[in-house]
Amino acid sequence: MAILTSQFQQKRLVLRATHTFGRNPASAQTVLLASDTSQIHASIRWNSQRWEIIDLSRNGSFVDGKRLPANVWTTLAAGQVLQFGHARESQWKLENLDAPATVLAALDDDSAPIPLNPLHNLLPDEERATVSLHVNHTGLWVMEDEHGESRLQDGQIITIDDKRYEFVCSPQLQETVDMRSVRREQQAAALFNFLASQDEEHVQLDVTIGTRKVELGERTHHYCLLTLARERLSDHKRGLDASSQGWIALSQLSQMLGLEVSHINIQIFRARNQLMQALPEALAWPELVERRRGEVRFGALDFRIVRGSQAEGELLHNQPAGSDS
Repeated sequence: MAILTSQFQQKRLVLRATHTFGRNPASAQTVLLASDTSQIHASIRWNSQRWEIIDLSRNGSFVDGKRLPANVWTTLAAGQVLQFGHARESQWKLENLDAPATVLAALDDDSAPIPLNPLHNLLPDEERATVSLHVNHTGLWVMEDEHGESRLQDGQIITIDDKRYEFVCSPQLQETVDMRSVRREQQAAALFNFLASQDEEHVQLDVTIGTRKVELGERTHHYCLLTLARERLSDHKRGLDASSQGWIALSQLSQMLGLEVSHINIQIFRARNQLMQALPEALAWPELVERRRGEVRFGALDFRIVRGSQAEGELLHNQPAGSDS
């Protein structure tokens, strides 16, 4: 990511792929308050290979004290000092000129921006996760917490663990995500296979896609997934419509599992992260666990359940006709 530091406030700024500076808050990503700055003063962009700047102002933009030619794109280099107009508070130093990235930029302190992986991000950390940020199966960045899933917009302010962050989204990364998201109808359907011991002290999970089998091993969060899958299977057997199957209140799930709701959320986040690390193509699948306010359910995915040596049940609504996988 490219980072500017204000010479006046020692404030970090993460550059968007196209970033405008000026006095007009309606058109500038960074608003300049000095009286000699223009409504649209200058713009910086990533041209797919390097960063460059163009001056659009009346009073000029400067790089290392030298005035830029107006309306001409000029290549930038790390370590240079930019100045928009003549005021000292309009000086910024180029700390980094890496390619654009999608990040969370801290607003309450000078901590480094947090780069975001499109597949999985547990925050504030994996051990105390309260939210998950990721790209969902429709190709949109979302934030998932105990209240559900909400879409993230570039520039949105979010609070995690009492700290405020700005979500900075890179269109370049989004294009990469879109290319990786293969249309679901072009993929072999995934089948989740739960194998529980007779006493249910151990739960293993594997996923088969066509002729390929991916072992996810034995994890504590697999029992949570198994419990949700059973709820969906039970509702299916009762004849409930697919849109109503499997929903269970987090408070009820908490009682069933003997876990605090916060711990259940962490298990759901970890389950999704494990799946995405093992199978990145799962980015294009339905969500592993769906949410709505106060409730969760196993997603619209095929699964089979075996307990001990006994087949408990299956729900195969995505398998092609005649499939025995």
